[in-house]
Amino acid sequence: MAEPESTDFSRPLVWVGLDELPVLVANQMAIQFVAREEFLLSFGIVTPPLLLGEPEQVAAQAQQITFVEVKPVARVGFNRQRTEELIRLLQENLANHDRLFGEEETP
Repeated sequence: MAEPESTDFSRPLVWVGLDELPVLVANQMAIQFVAREEFLLSFGIVTPPLLLGEPEQVAAQAQQITFVEVKPVARVGFNRQRTEELIRLLQENLANHDRLFGEEETP
């Protein structure tokens, strides 16, 4: 009697088209959990408002600003396992960066 064929197999993952995506710049991040197994990581960018004129004019313009907008760039959802994987990947890459370039001071 023939043995059943295994349905387990693995193949390498190949990122296709990655270089075709735009690189989006973000200088603001927020993370929240919305359910037991779901985290949302939001990325945005803040561009300081343009204030022109003499120092007194700039100060007056600044006083009129009630908030500065964060423009959303991307929002990505992760389950808990993928969140832990992301944290590990970030820590590993930061350590590799620091070994290569030295540790930078955080403002």
